[in-house]
Amino acid sequence: MILEYSAKTDTGIKRDHNEDSYGLFPEEGLFLACDGMGGHAAGDYASKKVVETMSSINKEYSQKLYNEVEDMYGEVPESGRRVAVQIMLANRRLFRLAVMYPKLRGMGTTLTAVKFDKGFANVLNVGDSRTYLFRNSALKQLTVDHSWVEEMLQDGEIEEQELDSFREKNVITRAMGTNPGVKVDYKGVRTRKDDVFLLCSDGLCGEVSDEQIEAIVRRGAGDLERISEDLVVAAKRAGGSDNITVVLVKVKEEEPLLEAINPNKIITVEEKDGVLDTIDEYIDSYIPPENTRVPEGVERERRKLYQSPIFNTLVIAAIFLIVSFVITRTPPGDFEEATGERLAAKGDILIRTDPAGAEVTVQRLDNGYQEKKNSPADFLAIEEGNYRVTVAKDGYERETINIFLRKGIQESRRVELTPRRQIFITLGSNPGFDSTEKIYIDNEPYIYYGRPLTVRRVGFTGKRINVAEEGKHMIRIADKQKEIGTDSMDEVIEVKIEGGEIVIEDKAETP
Repeated sequence: MILEYSAKTDTGIKRDHNEDSYGLFPEEGLFLACDGMGGHAAGDYASKKVVETMSSINKEYSQKLYNEVEDMYGEVPESGRRVAVQIMLANRRLFRLAVMYPKLRGMGTTLTAVKFDKGFANVLNVGDSRTYLFRNSALKQLTVDHSWVEEMLQDGEIEEQELDSFREKNVITRAMGTNPGVKVDYKGVRTRKDDVFLLCSDGLCGEVSDEQIEAIVRRGAGDLERISEDLVVAAKRAGGSDNITVVLVKVKEEEPLLEAINPNKIITVEEKDGVLDTIDEYIDSYIPPENTRVPEGVERERRKLYQSPIFNTLVIAAIFLIVSFVITRTPPGDFEEATGERLAAKGDILIRTDPAGAEVTVQRLDNGYQEKKNSPADFLAIEEGNYRVTVAKDGYERETINIFLRKGIQESRRVELTPRRQIFITLGSNPGFDSTEKIYIDNEPYIYYGRPLTVRRVGFTGKRINVAEEGKHMIRIADKQKEIGTDSMDEVIEVKIEGGEIVIEDKAETP
């Protein structure tokens, strides 16, 4: 595929340093834009490290990673899966660096990426950096922001006209480097000759409206250098409150589409069982955190006195002498709890689940240690190492996460369980109910993210109502109600609100 491209980044007017980064890798058809966060010590480092990591993955070894996800995300084309794995690896590397270096904790970055291949474009994103498509003189946003304000818009909590006055519109709900794993949104787009793809940080789209961006791209008449310059100037004239990054890619000729894609569907890709272990193996072999260059003044966490091997040896010896002395004067059985395992304890794993009461199993992968508790579950004073945590509850999907526990660290996780039965409710073109009407399940208002679900909050994307128990359930809106049967596992009942009625549509199997 023949591509033309241009990119610019600017500090803006109100910032004194630039935390944005971009990557141009035309020989691979890969283009990136990142918006770092974390201040002087970490923001620019995070965004640059993600670009560096994604561009330098060892191709031979990384095939093992690609093979692991090949069958996991069948709807995503091979080239898209490969970029998703690169993003997962870059995220994991960033997270492990933050664990090792206290001054880097809290760093992160957004990412939007486009990978061109075989007549289509793979579009992936994490956070609120965006990718647009300019085609036939019209601009279309391809990505969906992972931000609080976007979620509230989708839920009907705020209206478009309220955006300018919304204080928390810069709060993002996904970022790279802030968690051990990352969720990546994927979308496939068929490419056409003269298509222009625009990747940008929110320093552009947060200052300049989509209508203004469209006019600037149209006025540029395909001159990418001019367009990128004009977009940066427009963002600075509008206030320049943030760093500004623009990447433009133009498709010079159309190619035949060799792989089927679904252009109207966004697919969320995330790590599944075993993938993080393989990613950690790659990182330890090729880019270990301890050998990675960090900003000047950033140092590894100093070992506390109690973490010193010599100190621990002396303490254990002293305890051994004390226990031996006491045992000679105490009847047998009184000290069965005083085991060496407790003395060798290194860290804690805390697991909370939604809903509570799930069975939590923690298993160490190298020595067979296993322990079960009901959530909320605290596994205290256990040794450093790789652990697999499995969460199970009747009526819910089993969840598994991997945790690398370091000595002196307390790892806390909250696991949201997915019911194996759901009601997927959508709005028709004419719902026929007042938008403030609440939706009741079994005569109780259904609570969605802390507030009752209303007709307006269902929104154009629809909402999934979790129903863990099998049997009959009653859905009611105003004076209309409908009985719904959920008698089998892995079932989704599709319901549409249309013309003042509750319409049950064909059942669909959970993907």
